[in-house]
Amino acid sequence: MRKVTLLFMAFITLIACESDKKQTEATKKKPAEQEEIDAYEKEQLVDYYGEYSGELPCDDCEMIYFKIALDKKQYYLKYAKSSSSGDTYFEEGNYALKENVLIFYSEKNNWRFKLKDQGLLMLNFEGRELREGEMNQYYLNRIN
Repeated sequence: MRKVTLLFMAFITLIACESDKKQTEATKKKPAEQEEIDAYEKEQLVDYYGEYSGELPCDDCEMIYFKIALDKKQYYLKYAKSSSSGDTYFEEGNYALKENVLIFYSEKNNWRFKLKDQGLLMLNFEGRELREGEMNQYYLNRIN
């Protein structure tokens, strides 16, 4: 009985190890389509890292001077300054590029910009483009 139990336990261990190995190999492989998307996103990221700036409208002030720097390691540094009060705001963190949209991960909210014409177009909180007349007001120009 003891030999049967030992053989059974060895058999179960062998099957479990083989199953884990197959599962690990399956998760390592990406479909060709996903690899193409990843390559495209990395290519876009290389094309668009750098610094952007512009003046954005403000509800309770005249204008906000806005500057953002993006690096290749998906890290950002944001600087904003109110034109009326002179208050400044710094923020840093990580961002991701998904389907031509940069998503900035912040403690307060996740804000988004669309890569457009060598610049960045701010999107609304739902990730949609603003109305046609507002687009120029929420556009950051590339400065390097």
